[in-house]
Parts: sequence; structure tokens; C-alpha cells
Amino acid sequence: MELKDRVPYHLSEQDGHTVCRWLYLGDKPFAEPFFDHTISKCLSLAENSNLTRTFSHIDMLPQWSETIDAIPFVSDAFEAMLQ
Repeated sequence: MELKDRVPYHLSEQDGHTVCRWLYLGDKPFAEPFFDHTISKCLSLAENSNLTRTFSHIDMLPQWSETIDAIPFVSDAFEAMLQ
């Protein structure tokens, strides 16, 4: 499964299993003041239409996390913005 330019967006249950819906971002940065504003803009992209939704089983996430490049988590991001 190709997850390039996608982020985990929504967890749901299907057939008794937890699945993750991935949202295509393309080159859209998280630049709006609120997470939901960026997500709303990305939901309108053709890659995120009902016909092309991308799902994966939640159990795959730990395995994939070992093989992908990720942005390091910064726990005090909001505190840094307030200073």
C-alpha cells in the first residue's frame, strides 16, 4: 500500500477490527490555525473521494512505523508558539 503524502486520519471499526483511514495531503502543509481547517481542505482533494479512500488494519501501524521517515514529535509545540 502506498502511503506517501498521507497521514492517519480516522479510526473506526469494520467487521470487528479497528481500521485506520488515511488522508491524502499532497503538498498541503498544516498551515491553518487549527488542525480541522487543514483537514477540511484536504478532504476536498480528489484523492480523498469516496471511491479512493485508503484504509489499513490498525495492527499494521507499529510495523510500518519502523520503516518510514517521520517528523520527530515535539511535546511542547504549543508552549513554544506562545513564547
